[in-house]
Amino acid sequence: VKCCNPSCGKWRALLRFMDASSVIESAKNGEWYCVLNTWDEKAASCAAPQENLPAIGCPPWVMQDEEASGAVAAGGQLT
Repeated sequence: VKCCNPSCGKWRALLRFMDASSVIESAKNGEWYCVLNTWDEKAASCAAPQENLPAIGCPPWVMQDEEASGAVAAGGQLT
């Protein structure tokens, strides 16, 4: 999931059994922030560095991030 803080925007990895849509929907107003990362305390702050996302099996929209011409909307949701 992607942090909605305009000065952050870092991606945070979910656990394998977690669904990104459900995580974002459970956040207030559908906006997810690093501080809401309850499953990984070391990445639960915008001050924490972005995690190294796995290259294998990682969706292309994650790798391209916002340069994917509108593939990612606010809250890390696909459009």
